[in-house]
Amino acid sequence: RYDKDITTVCRFCLFLSAHETTEEGCEPGLMEIARPEVNPFLLPEKWISTDLKEIEHIAPENPLEGHRWDKNLYDSTEIHEIGNLSLLPKNVNISAGNKNWLEKLLYYQHLGLESNTDVLALSEKANKNGIVLKSETIQLLRAARYSSHIKPIVKVGESGNWDINLVRKRSDKIYEIIWHRISPWIFENE
Repeated sequence: RYDKDITTVCRFCLFLSAHETTEEGCEPGLMEIARPEVNPFLLPEKWISTDLKEIEHIAPENPLEGHRWDKNLYDSTEIHEIGNLSLLPKNVNISAGNKNWLEKLLYYQHLGLESNTDVLALSEKANKNGIVLKSETIQLLRAARYSSHIKPIVKVGESGNWDINLVRKRSDKIYEIIWHRISPWIFENE
């Protein structure tokens, strides 16, 4: 199902949907097209960056027993929809893996942090919730250079619901942005 060609095309689509986008103001989890040069992703250095190397299932492919992810995602193939995918550094992808939403959210939130005070507050929040974040993973998250694409996902927040409806909306939005980006290339000579 995820052979190399499909993975490459999917990864390229995630780049297209992250390129010059920002989080949508009223719809947590979704992105919208931003002004030119805001969060550029279609750059060779980003394509080869280890920060954006792995495709991550947000709701995991193989959740832990007793999980609280939306069961509807697992009753269909929608667990593999592009709206349930993101790009992460390989070691972060391995650490986030099959975790629950709150723990994954804490990992994702670390990607966008710029202040040491915020890092400490997030670590305290994890400890209060009984979540132990691997220090080596936190270091990788803090060292990641490209994280703007994760901000719409972080906007879902602790009380948000990563469910089949959100995955469908995200997929539709991603397809819309991809079409917006590639249709001029396709119809340029017509």
